[in-house]
Amino acid sequence: VKQETSVLQSACVVRGEERINLIEHDKKDEKEDADGDEHKDEQNQQAAPSNPASVSPVPAMMEEAEEQEADPDEEEIAGKERLKEEIAAQQARIEQFVDMVRSKREQLNKKQWHEAAEDIQAFLKDGFDEDAIKNEAAEQLGELYCIYGICLGHLHEHEKAIKFVRKCIEIRPEYHKGYTTMGALHAFCERHEEAVKYYDRALQCEMDEEKRVKTVERRDGILDDLKKLKEQHSENESDLEIVQNNEQEVERP
Repeated sequence: VKQETSVLQSACVVRGEERINLIEHDKKDEKEDADGDEHKDEQNQQAAPSNPASVSPVPAMMEEAEEQEADPDEEEIAGKERLKEEIAAQQARIEQFVDMVRSKREQLNKKQWHEAAEDIQAFLKDGFDEDAIKNEAAEQLGELYCIYGICLGHLHEHEKAIKFVRKCIEIRPEYHKGYTTMGALHAFCERHEEAVKYYDRALQCEMDEEKRVKTVERRDGILDDLKKLKEQHSENESDLEIVQNNEQEVERP
């Protein structure tokens, strides 16, 4: 029994060693197969450039996609820079416009009506963007139209002056000088009732006491003229009636 047991143990040892050797051999074969596959892949990659048609488009597509993803950021930055430049240019134009209005105001005070009118007319013809200036400097634009109207009025271009002062009122409906200028222009055109309406509207706007007193005086002066005209018209109608009556008496047999 002992001898058989020893034989069996020896056989088990041998079989175990054989099994281990088989496992190690299988592992060696697997490793060699893997090394062979890697070697084939390297050869394929080296051979690929010789045949451009066989190059996989995936890497190129990935690089292009990455570039496209970066482009929107660059475009956005460029767009912001352009916007900043446009805003700066627009601000510069507005500042120049405000300075120009200030200089025309000085010319008006010096009674340089012809020079101021020519300068304003040239400005309005030289690529003038009314909407852009109206959004940024409506107060100065309304004043410019009013100054232009006053200058044209002094140059006896009353109807053209009324046109521009009306634009002033549209832009600055609470600017008293627009209404007083319109009143004066209508008075020059002998439209006294219209003139009185504009002076009354001017008195509803905010102004200092001195200007208010002058506005009242001008309105009252026009009212006096209107009253005199009505009286004169009434007298003329009476005289005409007397003449007609006398003519009728003469014609009687």
